[in-house]
Amino acid sequence: MQQEGVEPDPITFVGVLNACAHLTAIEEGRLIHEWISQSGFESDVFVGNSLVDMYAKCGSMEEAWAVFDKMPARNVVSWTAMILGHVKCGQGDKALELFQKMQQEGTQPDLVTFVAVVNASCSHAGLLNEGLCYFDSMGFVYNISATLEHCSCMVDLLGRAGHLQDAEDFINQMSCEPDAAVWRTLLGACRIHDNVEMGEHVAKRVLELDPGNAADYVALLPNINTAAVKWDLNTHMHQQRIKAPGFKQSTQQRGRTRNKRKGPTTRPKNRNLQLGGQVRRNLQLFGHVSVPFYLF
Repeated sequence: MQQEGVEPDPITFVGVLNACAHLTAIEEGRLIHEWISQSGFESDVFVGNSLVDMYAKCGSMEEAWAVFDKMPARNVVSWTAMILGHVKCGQGDKALELFQKMQQEGTQPDLVTFVAVVNASCSHAGLLNEGLCYFDSMGFVYNISATLEHCSCMVDLLGRAGHLQDAEDFINQMSCEPDAAVWRTLLGACRIHDNVEMGEHVAKRVLELDPGNAADYVALLPNINTAAVKWDLNTHMHQQRIKAPGFKQSTQQRGRTRNKRKGPTTRPKNRNLQLGGQVRRNLQLFGHVSVPFYLF
């Protein structure tokens, strides 16, 4: 485009800045910012929003604020980009302060704004009451219908606070049909708070909705204490032909189908124990401390 002498317009700059934000390529983004300033498009609200979004996603809130403060006009996208930026940097309090200021200046929040506020700010900051109030205000104040993503945020909020029964009641009373992701959020809270009894029936619900996801089985087995439930899960894995991490497709050997494991060809003395160890190692990569278990 440049070689052919075609001058970029605001739409071009928005597309390039979005790419920089996606790749967190802040140095390239700064070069584009200089070009925008020279082209005189910095006052364009869409270009300004893209600059704010790029700097925020790259973690440079100081530069994001510099652009935000100079914008002659702001809209809900401008404010939401700043809120999300503070959330990304772990500054939930600042994000909520910005949300309050946004409302004071007369800008109406949208669906994305509430996802940022309820989920990232309130859940991670442990602000249960504030999160509940913001969620209620969506419908009562702004006439915004909650989506599955908002409902998942609420389940996460309640679950992190340890209100597991309230979270399950919320799911059962949702106006839209909960998917596996919503139940999986509750399952994660059951693991965090070591609620095995609820975790077992929530796990079954997750597997009913998404039976082919091997990651769910890997996450479930170490924390389930009931042998009967473990047996059901392992049987279901076998019936669905779901393989745990570390295994590849079956190969035909001497007329029989056998699972061939990636890596060394040495046959382990106990394949079940080796599989259990592999699962535990995978979970430890995500900071999970498992308890001993066996695959039947």
